[in-house]
Amino acid sequence: MKIKDVILKSLEAVIELDYPKNRYELIVVDNGSSDGSFELIKNFLNDKNKIRKKIIKCYRNLGFAGGNNLAYRLRNQESRYVVFLNNDAIPTPDSLRTMIEFMEKNLDIGAVQGIILSLKDDKIDNAGNYISELLTTHPFLSGRDSYDIPRRPFYITYADGAYSAYRVDALKRAVKWEDRLFHDVIFAYCDDNMLGLKIWNAGFKVASIPTITARHLRGGTFNQLKPLQEYLLSRGLTILIEITNSRYKDIIKLFQIRWIIFSLLSMTLKKIHKKKDILYARIKGIKKGYKIGNMLKLRENIDIYGSKIVYLKINCIIFGLMYLRILRTYIEKYLQNKILFVG
Repeated sequence: MKIKDVILKSLEAVIELDYPKNRYELIVVDNGSSDGSFELIKNFLNDKNKIRKKIIKCYRNLGFAGGNNLAYRLRNQESRYVVFLNNDAIPTPDSLRTMIEFMEKNLDIGAVQGIILSLKDDKIDNAGNYISELLTTHPFLSGRDSYDIPRRPFYITYADGAYSAYRVDALKRAVKWEDRLFHDVIFAYCDDNMLGLKIWNAGFKVASIPTITARHLRGGTFNQLKPLQEYLLSRGLTILIEITNSRYKDIIKLFQIRWIIFSLLSMTLKKIHKKKDILYARIKGIKKGYKIGNMLKLRENIDIYGSKIVYLKINCIIFGLMYLRILRTYIEKYLQNKILFVG
């Protein structure tokens, strides 16, 4: 399925949500597209009068962070909830009602998501995200069959930005801004994870509910930009190193060095040069991440231990430096056994 078809299906699904039409507004931010997407979306929505809507055209790409900042500023100031929805995610009809009703019943929940399935094969795309003490992200149940879905709501580190709902009061207390949610220097890949940690630090919780809420074409708008993606991922991790209190900060830096050394050896011994752009992008991301992180830590001091994270034993980390598979297996087993249910 082409991305434009997914976008139109996503918009149609928003219009057909089983939720009172006078109680929500759709804000579409076009992030500097040049492929006719804006005109396609505008023409499609102009014929739809069921819901309130705003369509915003940006003349440069603001990224996930900037696009959501803009939409957040343009929201109805009386709104009690905001919802993130990627253009490659198609919500189910009862998803919005289910998430909002859950938050109405659980006033300590600052953010929530449901089970997001893959649009490609209907396996689980994301059931919630966990951050480890190494500041790595682990999408819960990703790639598993839908019958593995837990039967009760459970706590997670942060809700996936593809489709998730947030309590405005929790957001204001978490970010301490009225007009934005993310730092201006953040483009992508250091956004929904940082926001989730901040929500926990503000005294609220983040949860996932055992209801299928969307189908998602993961990476539908990013997969063709691999070097940029690697740059943003490494930059985001490095920013988190600087602004959080993980006890393994120095070891995380060793993992970064390890990856660079192994990549250089691989390129030299195997004469593989096609990965050169990826390597340079990651190194550039690390350097930029430390620069941004040093700037942000004057304002941010995020306590990861105040949220639901994956705790790691030092011996597992040491073995993981040599064999990453050991670390991945440990984290998978940890998540299977340590899920904390709501209520």
